[in-house]
Amino acid sequence: MLKPNKENSNQQLLATQKSPSNTPLFLHNTLTLSTNSFNLLLPSPLDSQLLLELFLIHPDYLRVSSLDLTDKSFCHLRTILFSKTDSQDINKPWHPDPKMPNSKKYQNRIVSKSGIVLGYTKRAKYRGSNTRYVYDIMIDFTGAYFANLNLLEQIKRINYLNSNWQLKCHRLDVAIDDYSRKLFPVGQMIAAFLRGDNFGFQVIDDSYLNIIDNLLVGTLGIGSRRSSLFIRIYTKHRLFVRYEAELKQSKASKLFVELANLHESKHSDISLIKDTQKALANAALSCLDFRDKSSIISPKNATRARTNRLLFWSQIINTIFLYIEILDEVSSE
Repeated sequence: MLKPNKENSNQQLLATQKSPSNTPLFLHNTLTLSTNSFNLLLPSPLDSQLLLELFLIHPDYLRVSSLDLTDKSFCHLRTILFSKTDSQDINKPWHPDPKMPNSKKYQNRIVSKSGIVLGYTKRAKYRGSNTRYVYDIMIDFTGAYFANLNLLEQIKRINYLNSNWQLKCHRLDVAIDDYSRKLFPVGQMIAAFLRGDNFGFQVIDDSYLNIIDNLLVGTLGIGSRRSSLFIRIYTKHRLFVRYEAELKQSKASKLFVELANLHESKHSDISLIKDTQKALANAALSCLDFRDKSSIISPKNATRARTNRLLFWSQIINTIFLYIEILDEVSSE
């Protein structure tokens, strides 16, 4: 686990000695890209197929819940999500948090091979002398589930579920898959963190990070799993590098509502995909920042508004949003 370096700038390169990582910081720096390197990631207009395969921006995990579903509403939801041949009922208490006491867990759960877990509790609700039964539910849509849907299908599914069941979002993961494996310079991220040039997080974990053949292998963790934001940058079967933002609480809820509302306001599938990608990328990238604080004397005055964004982080953001714009043009042709 790395901590910000409070020593003077002449000693910052020695900070790697305080890290438990097996990879020294100077090896991380082999992934550093020059100013023009990001332009080389973008294909020429003739390479439209290459462009489509360069990046992939999509939801990768979703956790939602709802209370007081009627028997009819619950049965309809179950029919929508599960088939008899694809699902299994498990009559044991369940909750995504394994530390949750049994008294607060859902009584039962339904699991599908496609990557959906639905926990539910059936309880009596009294109104005078009348008794009716309602369902409290929580649903986990895993990465395996989203992997079987394209982005348009994903956003339409989110809108449909929210429109019919008014779901509360607890967690929403956004993935940016980089098939060039050159977009995210983890060495510069770590170096900026050690200088204290970071916003939005207080800890970095490079314990499982390594460099093999000048390419990232393993995982860089940014932030805390217990907070509303946790970032992982890791290799996926060594085929691509994934930047994954795990959003929780208000951050997840805000993005979920935005995605659900996008479908209501857009008529074109192409514009819906473009605006969805923008919303996902903005949520994943804006929750942290890297800015130069060296010219600010007092740490209290080193706010985002008074500092300049570091070049490497600006290039990452600009490259991704430029990709979205170019991809929209290619798709419209």
